[in-house]
Amino acid sequence: ITVLDVNDAPTAISLSSLAFDENSAGANLGALTVTDEDLSGSSYTFSLSGVDAASFEVVDGNLKLIDSVSADYETKDTYSVTVTATDGDGNLVSQNLTLVVTNKNDPETITGTVVDGYVSGSTVKVLDANGNVLGTATTDSLGRYTIEASDSIGSRIVAEGGVDTSTGETITITLSATK
Repeated sequence: ITVLDVNDAPTAISLSSLAFDENSAGANLGALTVTDEDLSGSSYTFSLSGVDAASFEVVDGNLKLIDSVSADYETKDTYSVTVTATDGDGNLVSQNLTLVVTNKNDPETITGTVVDGYVSGSTVKVLDANGNVLGTATTDSLGRYTIEASDSIGSRIVAEGGVDTSTGETITITLSATK
């Protein structure tokens, strides 16, 4: 009696990381690993399907965003894709993956003018929802300011004090605006 080993189908697919940073076009999510008792370490053909498959590709066994795609956490924070691995004999396994986008700081430039006449020397701040300062600037002689905020999640702009450049008067004001 001779017992021949047949090529069994692979049983699972795993990805080295299910999370990836936003704002990185063509981001590499990591290596795909196939569990296969017969062909461990062998090569497989990968294909993608599912709702978000068009945003991804497999290159050299790594799942990545296609080069023209950059995830934006504020727009879409998860992606769903099905990865199928096929061995040389046509045996296959599929795995549904939910990929999670990691939120990163989105720098923002905010410009404006503090006007009561023109208010120079006013301190202008961008605050987050908890009142933490994300950026600060001082108005010029025409009341203009530019703030390079470290993150775009600021929710309030506050201006305090300054000098009315048309009258020379010192002004004690507190203005607050919500964006």
